Amino acid sequence: MRKSQTSLLTLLVPTLFTSFASAQNLPRPTRHEYVASEVLVKFKDRVSSRRRHRLMGERGHVKIRDIGEGGRTSRIRLESSESVEEAVDFYRRDPDVEYAEPNYVFHLKAVPNDPRFGSQWGFSNSGQSVSTADTFGSTIDPASGSAGSDMGLTAAWDLVNDCSSVPVAVIDSGVQYNHEDLLANMWSDPSFPQHGYSTVDANGLDPIDWNGHGTHVASIIGARGDNSVGGVGVCWKANIMAVRSADAQGALTASDVTEAVDWARLHGAKVMNMSFATNSRIDSLKDAVTNAASAGIVVIAAAGNDGMDNDLEASSYPCDYDLPNIVCVAALDPTYKLADFSNYGSTSVDVGAPGVNIVAGWAGTLSTDAFSSGFAGWQLNGGWTARNFTDTTTGTLLPVLTNPNNWMPDGTGSNYGNNLDARAWKNFDQACSGSSCPVGLSYETTVSFSLASDDILEVAVIWGNADPFGVSGTVRESYSGVSGDSIIGAVIEEFRNQNFSLGFRMKTNSSGVDKGVALYDFALNRMVSATNKYRVEQGTSMAAPHVSGLAALLLSYNPGYTALDVVDSIKNGGVAIGSLSGKTSTGKAANAMGSLAYIQAPTGVTASVQ
Repeated sequence: MRKSQTSLLTLLVPTLFTSFASAQNLPRPTRHEYVASEVLVKFKDRVSSRRRHRLMGERGHVKIRDIGEGGRTSRIRLESSESVEEAVDFYRRDPDVEYAEPNYVFHLKAVPNDPRFGSQWGFSNSGQSVSTADTFGSTIDPASGSAGSDMGLTAAWDLVNDCSSVPVAVIDSGVQYNHEDLLANMWSDPSFPQHGYSTVDANGLDPIDWNGHGTHVASIIGARGDNSVGGVGVCWKANIMAVRSADAQGALTASDVTEAVDWARLHGAKVMNMSFATNSRIDSLKDAVTNAASAGIVVIAAAGNDGMDNDLEASSYPCDYDLPNIVCVAALDPTYKLADFSNYGSTSVDVGAPGVNIVAGWAGTLSTDAFSSGFAGWQLNGGWTARNFTDTTTGTLLPVLTNPNNWMPDGTGSNYGNNLDARAWKNFDQACSGSSCPVGLSYETTVSFSLASDDILEVAVIWGNADPFGVSGTVRESYSGVSGDSIIGAVIEEFRNQNFSLGFRMKTNSSGVDKGVALYDFALNRMVSATNKYRVEQGTSMAAPHVSGLAALLLSYNPGYTALDVVDSIKNGGVAIGSLSGKTSTGKAANAMGSLAYIQAPTGVTASVQ
């Protein structure tokens, strides 16, 4: 049973549904932290394939596929009645197993939008006040910074702005590779006509971005410069390798990320940008990043957006892996102060970079279609009731789906029943054709639940107009225990342009009951592809690609540099910033001119007399 215990990461886009939660003053919930019915197991070198299969067979397990270097790490599907914890314990106790762990889920790093927005101030900060109302399609409050508080790129571009010799892997939600400001800067390989690879999709060949986050990251690194279109990246000419490992909701699994890192390494990446994090130490991911280090690849990682000390209060991986090829990046605002949301750490975080009010490309148009009819038309049984609930702050009526029918946020309602198989579902016909079809599709809803430890709330989807909890349906989310309120969402992107049904089920046993479940603010999110969209975002997700672009500049300017030379130049060539003193290992903000001018001979280079 997966429980909602540890909040791993949050999606970049702002939370839209807050009125009910804030009105009730309920605590923020947590999301389940790993994939149901899967574990990752690394067997020791001496273990034969026959022995591995026998060990799995003893528990009724099935190998999905091997991942990692040498294929010694297996992604394994469990027998349906066995918990992930039980399976991990079983494998860990076997002397033929090096390690076993859940297939953790983590999310792209992000924070809600801040009212201070600028236009590429991180490249050249004149203290400008910029409104993006006309150029970028949304009205925002002007934001101003401190003149000179930037990465020193305008001077650096006089020395180097072409990074096309350095493949940069954007391991993210994919890239809108047809974007007007990215198409000319995409990685090319005849075997991968869509400029990269996807570990999320079955065929792996199309890393198109259904979320937006990866396109924004890629644009910071390498939006085409000096072309009279959009903005500019750290690199005017770039070599962006799109490696899609996050779904439309912005969630990544350990197996998808590990596979993405391995794929990028094997296909020539020299820099990897990782604008995501998890607070769970994942050995399979560490193995992949270690192999990247051995291959001479620089890894740039986001520090996290929890406003916490990664050394003391929390952990954030991959930043916290003690590997020499990783640079961990905190976010700075336009005055070059540490952003209030940014994580920090005097040993685990290395440098700061611009991460607030960052303008860059976006994958398309995101629309959130809330159903004004609430939960009308849903198929309900087992105690589910669609009703209206009064928001105590605004006095407005909110459509709510509850079980039991008199659920109340203060716990004054009655308890739900034992031995329930209570289902609530609805059909959504999204069939369409032509350019208006959604590229990505996901759902969101706010949930409040209080369930006995062995009772669960499940979310499932199915093709067509049918009960998603029937034999052909697929369970996507599973929750139990006590929670406050949360935006939850099962990714349903494969149902884009199709007729499908989505539903919720409460499964209870014969012992223990509690106050039940309430769902409200249900919506479908659609990402419609576009090649000319831009957006202002903020987060350590935006700070990291500034440094990835700098790493590519350094490798272009110094082709003899190793990964360790690049890391050394980034750290030592930065500019000391008061707000980073004691907050990062260097106390510095990344600086292009400082890193280019940092005097140290590349390792492994010798002089000879001719």
